[in-house]
Amino acid sequence: MNIEYYKNFNYKVKMVTLLNLLGFVVTTILVELNYTKKFDTFFIKLMKVHKNHLLKKFTNTLSSIASPENLLFFSLILIVGTILILLIFNKWNKIYNITNNLKLLLFTILIAYFSNDVLKHLFKRARPSAKAISKIGKYSFPSDHAMMAFAFFITIAYILSPYVKSKVIKFTIWFLSILITILIGLSRVYLQKHFMTDIIGAYFFSGFILCFFIWVINKKIYIK
Repeated sequence: MNIEYYKNFNYKVKMVTLLNLLGFVVTTILVELNYTKKFDTFFIKLMKVHKNHLLKKFTNTLSSIASPENLLFFSLILIVGTILILLIFNKWNKIYNITNNLKLLLFTILIAYFSNDVLKHLFKRARPSAKAISKIGKYSFPSDHAMMAFAFFITIAYILSPYVKSKVIKFTIWFLSILITILIGLSRVYLQKHFMTDIIGAYFFSGFILCFFIWVINKKIYIK
C-alpha cells in the first residue's frame, strides 16, 4: 500500500476520531444538563415491558461473560498467545502489520479499561436503581461493559478484516462483532444497571480511543 493510501485513509480516520469525541462530549453535556431523562426513561420502560425469565437469564449470562475484567483478560491472553505462536513457528515477520495490530488491541483495551473509572468519578452519575448501586458501585456514566465490548469486539473485527479475502466472511465478522457489542450494551439497560445514554456515551468514547490509535499507528507508517 502506498503513502497516498495511508494519508487518505488517515484523514478519514482522523475525521471519525473527532466525530466520536464530539459525540461523547455532546452526550455528556446532555446528560449533565438532564436533557436525556425522557429518552432514558423511555428505554427503561421499554425493557420492563419485555421482562421475562429467559431474557433475564440471557442478559445476566452475557454481562457476566463479557465483564470488563474478562474482556481485559481475554485480550491479554490473545496478545500473548499470538506472540508466542508466531515466534515458535517463526511466522512473526510473515504476517502483515502484526506488530501494529497487537499494539492497537493492547492500547485500546487498556485505555478503555482504566479510563472508565476516571470518567465515572468525574461525572458521578447515579445508576438507575438502588439495587445496582449496592451491587456494582454507585456511578453509571459511561458504561464499562459497553466501553470494553466496543474496545474488544470492534477492534478485533478491524484487525481481522485485512487478513480475510472473502467478502462474506468479512461481513460476518463485522456483523457479529457489532451485534455482540450492541447486545452487551442493551443487556446493561435491561438489567437496570445503566441508562441508555451510558451505553451511547461509552460507544462514542471507545470509538474515539480506537480511531485515535489507528490514526497514530498509521501516521507512523507513512512518516517512515
